[in-house]
Amino acid sequence: LIRIDRARLLLTLADITSEVRAERALREREARLRLTLAATRIAACEFDIDHDCVRPSAGMQRLLGGNGALPQWTLADFFAHVHEADRVAAQLGFDLAAREGRTWQAEFRMLGLDGRWRWLSARGQMLDMIETSPLLLGLLMDVTPEREAAAAQARAQVLEEENRLIQQASELKTHFLVALAHKLRTPL
Repeated sequence: LIRIDRARLLLTLADITSEVRAERALREREARLRLTLAATRIAACEFDIDHDCVRPSAGMQRLLGGNGALPQWTLADFFAHVHEADRVAAQLGFDLAAREGRTWQAEFRMLGLDGRWRWLSARGQMLDMIETSPLLLGLLMDVTPEREAAAAQARAQVLEEENRLIQQASELKTHFLVALAHKLRTPL
């Protein structure tokens, strides 16, 4: 504290080193998170319940196969991109999470901006913000490769079973033909 009576100047100095360090550490953590999200098939987004809008991250644009900034969607726009077979369950889970403050977990197909369907695994949590309206912070993960691999494995198992049944039928046919040939050659 410095006080000069003549000019009536009062100067107060405060050490803000810890605040500067905390802000720098926060920026570094945010940069690490952005790098992690960019390196994975995960995107973050905010669902603003009171203002009926979805604020996508840059990663969501990449996740949905778009080029350029995503438009700000309403919640209805977001769920309109969800496959109709998955829409009701995804939306009911979301509404329940938003209304009761629960965790939102869902897997659904979503139409990307490039016209391709993707399987997404969503997880979100409500945050009651003091200065803003309540937000559901969400993470969306593209699980299409895993779903396609599981579907291919299921198809392979079906084909293996069909092949086994065909081989079994072929063996039965062979046995039948051998028995028939024997009967035809044997006199009564």
